[in-house]
Amino acid sequence: MSDSLAYLEVDESVAIVTMNRPEKLNAINRELKAALISALKKADEDPATSVVLLRAKGRSFCVGYDIGGSAAEEEGSRHDAIKWHEILREAITFELTPWDMKKPVVAEVQGHALGGGCELAMMCDITVAAVDALFGEPEIRFSNAGPAIVMPWFIGLKKARELLYLGDMIDAKAALDLGMINKIVPAADLPVAEVTGLAREARAHGLRHQGITRALDKTHGDVRKVRTFSRHAKVETVLIYDDARKDEGGDITRMFDDDD
Repeated sequence: MSDSLAYLEVDESVAIVTMNRPEKLNAINRELKAALISALKKADEDPATSVVLLRAKGRSFCVGYDIGGSAAEEEGSRHDAIKWHEILREAITFELTPWDMKKPVVAEVQGHALGGGCELAMMCDITVAAVDALFGEPEIRFSNAGPAIVMPWFIGLKKARELLYLGDMIDAKAALDLGMINKIVPAADLPVAEVTGLAREARAHGLRHQGITRALDKTHGDVRKVRTFSRHAKVETVLIYDDARKDEGGDITRMFDDDD
């Protein structure tokens, strides 16, 4: 199980999902993406657990999408609008996985949470970070942008614009002050009782039986945000396509036939 790029363990009623690519600082490639989605879905469906803890092996939670390997192959599709649109939709589906789960998800963040890793941490219900953790979305420095761009909903539009436009990182204290995370703990306490205890406390308060409350809290936001995410993917696709093949723009108009 520990050889998998993401695996599920159970500690009493807490499902623990671990990203396991520490040698690459848990950078997201196609294989990690698939393994993590699978592990989270299994955790959500397990009747023996009531809360999910998302953590990562190594010195960083996740540094975002891998710019080598399969990600480099995907980058080669940027000038094929249809392929790039599908890649963006897959990335959005991946990042929305914690948000769409029935059970509450607690994220345990150490080291770096950058790019897609930052968005993944924000999508969890509760995010606990080590005091020395760093957050940010530096994609702009690589002439790119995150697939979901959820930061404005969590920290407000003005500060999100600053961080997204400049690609700057912020420390855990700043992330806490902005509302990006819920709690800071000493780094030594992060992988032990502190976060697991929080997850158990959430379980003890009966969050398993508050599914209807969770659904009501998210219903309005889900409809609006998912459509926004999808349209962002479509707009970026059109811009890429327009730059590369201005004379063939009509080929992608079918992507705007619905709101999916």
